[in-house]
Amino acid sequence: MNTWTQKAHFRRTARYDAVGFSIGSKGYLGTGLSPNASTKDFWEYDPALNTWTQKQDFAGTARKRAVGFSIGSKGYLGTGSAEYPDYYKDFWEYDPALNTWFKKADFGGTARHDANGFSIWSKGYLGTGVDVTYPGTKEDFWEYDPALNTWTQKTDFGGGERSSSVGFSIGSKGYLGTGYSNDGTGGHYYKNFWEYTPECTGLTVYADADSDGYGDAVNSFVAADCIVPEGYITTNSSDCDDANAAVNPTISEVCGNAIDDDCNGQVDCCLIPAISSVTNITSSSFQLNWQPVPDALNYKIRYKVKNTDTWLIIKSPTNTASIVGLTASTVYALQVKSVCNRQPSIVSDWSFKAFPTTAPLKMADALSLQTSLELYPNPSSGDAVVHLILSQSSPVSVKIFDVNGKEIKIVVNQALDAGDHFFSINTALYSKGLYFVQMISESGLQHEKLIVQ
Repeated sequence: MNTWTQKAHFRRTARYDAVGFSIGSKGYLGTGLSPNASTKDFWEYDPALNTWTQKQDFAGTARKRAVGFSIGSKGYLGTGSAEYPDYYKDFWEYDPALNTWFKKADFGGTARHDANGFSIWSKGYLGTGVDVTYPGTKEDFWEYDPALNTWTQKTDFGGGERSSSVGFSIGSKGYLGTGYSNDGTGGHYYKNFWEYTPECTGLTVYADADSDGYGDAVNSFVAADCIVPEGYITTNSSDCDDANAAVNPTISEVCGNAIDDDCNGQVDCCLIPAISSVTNITSSSFQLNWQPVPDALNYKIRYKVKNTDTWLIIKSPTNTASIVGLTASTVYALQVKSVCNRQPSIVSDWSFKAFPTTAPLKMADALSLQTSLELYPNPSSGDAVVHLILSQSSPVSVKIFDVNGKEIKIVVNQALDAGDHFFSINTALYSKGLYFVQMISESGLQHEKLIVQ
């Protein structure tokens, strides 16, 4: 087609001198110089969804003009600078499966910025750039072995000293060209272009029958000539089903399909229970109710006095639990999780928190007839909870309106029993601004403001 198509804007501050690389079907971008300072935030781009998702910040010092590349299922970032003479030679590995950075061996050359890097097979290469010596442009070239976490100096770049060049790899070759140097008498700009051929001591290749970028470790061999046959790859040997491109370590687990979609050794996942209500509230007990989860063996419930640190945990074989021995007139925090398998352990995350209040001591029959509407967190930028407290059964209607009075969503419109009821809304679906949540029950009309950030 030979066309350019604009995609979703990068979601954080505009910048330059950032670093980018790809792992599997995702792209990654981070660090760089914003209008105010060097940065360290790090983001993942999903082309299938055309969305940016913030990941764990780069674990080194904020910087610009660094080098990044990927080797297999990991990303690498290092060197760069903040302000003169703060040049860096530290080197870091990013694991997208864990969303974690790991410190690796420092770059083997001098601290520098505006260097260049790429990967070939299972090794990374980094060289050229500028260090603090005058005029500082470099031509040394280094190989990084992630298996050994070592740097080995290789033949200097054939085009001579330079910085701010461009480098990439194609198959078994690396390419480097363009750039700038200063020999003390003036600046020089380059347009020459060079090919790098690494040493070959044999190369393990893995079959990738489904062409998803992840190979089968069982179906592998050592290519003595370091030529990768068609249908094979040199990294990412962790595919657990090489006949299915929808199964590999970058795929999100699909619950209920009896397939280990993400190749983590666990078949299927465990859904998070949705708390539906808190009923039978007395001065010392209440009953927690939630939606049942398919395939759950049982559930764990944890509770504590709100704004304290210590959780108490109980279990329930069904989707309801009575919690006793509580303190009167006290706000509690509650959460529930599903247990879907014991060996290996497969459990869900904890549900959103519910915050019921026990009745006053010896006044369980004289609860206030007031009906309460609560929203939290507020302001919100993601999932928010609509918390209804009913002292008696009543038909209830809860709706969300924008500032112009236009109805945006019906949260609930049905008869509810007395007690606490919880409904989740995704505010990320709404534009930023002010909204009004309206509740109508037999106790009357009530409004609360909701701010979406």
